[in-house]
Amino acid sequence: MDTEPTGLPELDFITGGLPPSSLTVVVGAPGTGKTVMALQIAMHHARQGKDVILFSAFSEPHEKLVSHLSSFSFFDRELVGQRITMLSLKTALTDSAETTLDIILQSVRGKREPLIVIDGYRGMYQRMGTTAAQDLLSGLSGRMPYFGASCIVTTESLPEEDEAFFELSSADALLGLHNPRGVAQPIRSLEVYKIRGHAYREGQHGFDIGPEGVTIYPRLATCLPDTTPPPTGHRHRFDLPDFDLMLGGGIPELSTTVIVGDVGTGRTTLSIHYLLAGVYTGEAGLMVTIGDAIADLLDKADELDLTLRSQVDAGRISIIEVPAVEINPYKLAWRIRTLVEQRAIKRLVIDSISALEAAPTIQSSQHDYLTALTVFLRRSGVTTVMTQDAPQLDVGDLGLHAVRMPTANNRVLLRRIAYDGRFYRVCSVVNMQRSAHDTRIQQFVIADGGIRILSSDETQPGVLAGIEREQPFDLF
Repeated sequence: MDTEPTGLPELDFITGGLPPSSLTVVVGAPGTGKTVMALQIAMHHARQGKDVILFSAFSEPHEKLVSHLSSFSFFDRELVGQRITMLSLKTALTDSAETTLDIILQSVRGKREPLIVIDGYRGMYQRMGTTAAQDLLSGLSGRMPYFGASCIVTTESLPEEDEAFFELSSADALLGLHNPRGVAQPIRSLEVYKIRGHAYREGQHGFDIGPEGVTIYPRLATCLPDTTPPPTGHRHRFDLPDFDLMLGGGIPELSTTVIVGDVGTGRTTLSIHYLLAGVYTGEAGLMVTIGDAIADLLDKADELDLTLRSQVDAGRISIIEVPAVEINPYKLAWRIRTLVEQRAIKRLVIDSISALEAAPTIQSSQHDYLTALTVFLRRSGVTTVMTQDAPQLDVGDLGLHAVRMPTANNRVLLRRIAYDGRFYRVCSVVNMQRSAHDTRIQQFVIADGGIRILSSDETQPGVLAGIEREQPFDLF
């Protein structure tokens, strides 16, 4: 079936495009963004040289509507009065549904591929009465093909409401907008209830409203690649010879590795090594830094004489900065997906996954969210490193029994050990898939040039002697 683009690429991605000559109903509570979305679609329609007729009844007056929409970059005031005609249906609502329908249809005669927008159907429903309102929607749905027109109706109702369900069944496309109330961090979401004629991506998808208007973030689990690239046996090194040897030659391709450690153990520095090593083999990298500013991250790399800044400037490594407050999981996943596909990313770092685990909007579906993310990355040919916070430092103990880990193929542990009045850094490979990895605990330092694993001659004997006993642990 041919479909009509909306001007919102991600909405078309979810819906497959709206059916031609169709009736689309956008439902949701007040303030969810129905009018903004409908007018954003209408403005795109007008920019294509087609005509738009906007009807209002009990929604905001046209002058106020134009004033409010002027703050969005998608709005072009010059199109109002040229391609966009604004009319009121308020005086016609006391007449029969057939009379009101005739008024609407008369407005599209002689228009070029017209789009009708009726904003505020709930008020019309209450004024006209149940039967007349239902007849109006049914009539619009049936007459659109004869005029080569399409229609978008916004209404303050939900399909679950018994009184509205019957009339909304007349729609060819039914979209629901949600903006939860009474929660610390409301996350807007969109759901497609039905599209006649073709399949669509089900479930709730995120969106927000900003200066550009409505921006939609499709749910990652609905757009996973179908297959995983065939294995080649390649291993991704850190270009730290002794550490790569501990890993059994590097991280197996397409795997997910979690680096666990408490603050200051070197998780971020080790992650930077991983991305830089990829640059030298022609593999584009992406770092998602949660809670840390990009400027601070680059300064830290400069202090260690690591060339992160120059690689970012050259476009070989990209960085997404995510404040560790009110994380929008839909938006973050979609930004990662977009960059992975646009820049052919092969190495990715998330620093740290603990911030995602703690986000209230992710906790309710944490396993599914992280699983979808790791599956997407693997099937997209990406080898991933995630860092994770370890529990409070237990002096003289690696603390393995308290470590929580998300789904991962490989696990590396970094800790600080107190000995003789000082802290020492140690690392170990907990497990590494398909690898005869080194199981020893090794001491390392962070200095100019980044991380360096110490040789047996350089290692402080008492540091390892104090932890060379069986460690109780439960990894999951």
